[in-house]
Amino acid sequence: MDSYEATLLSARLRKGVLWFAGLSLVLLMMIPLSIFAQADITAQGDISVAIRNAIMSDPRAQNLSLEEVAALTYALTEKAVAQGITQHDLYWRPMLAHTVSAADEAAAVRNYCGSVPEPLCSFNKYLGLSGSDMTVPIALAVLVVLILALAAGFFELQHRNRLRVEAQA
Repeated sequence: MDSYEATLLSARLRKGVLWFAGLSLVLLMMIPLSIFAQADITAQGDISVAIRNAIMSDPRAQNLSLEEVAALTYALTEKAVAQGITQHDLYWRPMLAHTVSAADEAAAVRNYCGSVPEPLCSFNKYLGLSGSDMTVPIALAVLVVLILALAAGFFELQHRNRLRVEAQA
């Protein structure tokens, strides 16, 4: 195999690997979009149920017909979704600051994280995840290692090809 064929082969290989990496990156970016789209639909349904329950628990709503309750629920749900209000916001009640001690807060953190070390638990919370399930952070770490290995392979291949071309010249 002469230098031209080797260079052509490395260019094809590099193009194929770049195409595969780009396609993988696009697919990885599409996954959160589909998850968030599904989460928005579910969240709207959840907030609608919460609003309907709140309306039905009010004694003044006893005189409303089912159509009026449905119309009121729909209107309030649309406004809540437009403002970014979640079901959690509807049920949230403030805690008094003097009732929570430092020991209670530390116990809550221990219960939240389980046996996971505090830095990993904090990383998990920063990712927006809850509890001690480390599946997503571990998967992200593996993905990062794979991407770094792929990049290192590109650089090594490019370096070898450059040395081969320089040696033949």
